[in-house]
Amino acid sequence: MRASIRRWPSLSDRMPGLYLIETGARGERRFHYWRKGSAGACWWQALKAQGAETILESADLVYFSGISLAILTPQERGEFLKTLRGLKRRGSVAFDPNLRLLLWPVAREAQEVFEELVAVSDIVLPSSQDLSDLYGPANTQAHAKRLIALGAREFALTDGEAGCWVYDGMLQHLDQTEHVTAVDTSGAGDAFNGAYLAARLAGDGQKKSAEKGMRLAAQVVTHLGAIMPKPDSPRDTTNV
Repeated sequence: MRASIRRWPSLSDRMPGLYLIETGARGERRFHYWRKGSAGACWWQALKAQGAETILESADLVYFSGISLAILTPQERGEFLKTLRGLKRRGSVAFDPNLRLLLWPVAREAQEVFEELVAVSDIVLPSSQDLSDLYGPANTQAHAKRLIALGAREFALTDGEAGCWVYDGMLQHLDQTEHVTAVDTSGAGDAFNGAYLAARLAGDGQKKSAEKGMRLAAQVVTHLGAIMPKPDSPRDTTNV
């Protein structure tokens, strides 16, 4: 697997975004964020300034989330989607919906962008909550069938302690084998996605990749703020 690090230009006229997270008794969280006009909201402009198409075409994997899209203007989203369509035959595109409805003017707009991205992406990594927020409550298998109908080619649809549904031409359910007491569910989806995609890039099959993702996510939720001990810490028992 190739890896490259590119230094991003600093945006001296922009401020960082600010996030606050409240956690409930079972680790469920509520977000508060201030990022209008922040440096993060200018990511597409910064990428274009460095040559977006060349950078994305050279990547082993292009990975982005629904938050990345929600904070763009409609014109910028259109430009990014057009670039992605041009990359379709040259590399892998992974999409995490990571839905935050408060960032969208109306829910229907979020739904339309989601459906377009499902069709464009090689790998889709939603949670059952994402799909319930977009389409209304349903069991996770029904959500999985909706993704297939929308044209998803590969997905891992997570459902917390209930495990996940994976699809790569065949739909199957995987149980969550790690049962832990969650203190903060922040970062669980990111942990799953990171482990899943790293495993897929390393050549693992979809089932093994999803199992690695669930194991890491189960460990992350046992630490406040999704901050796990360093690998050399004697408290770190993660085995991914």
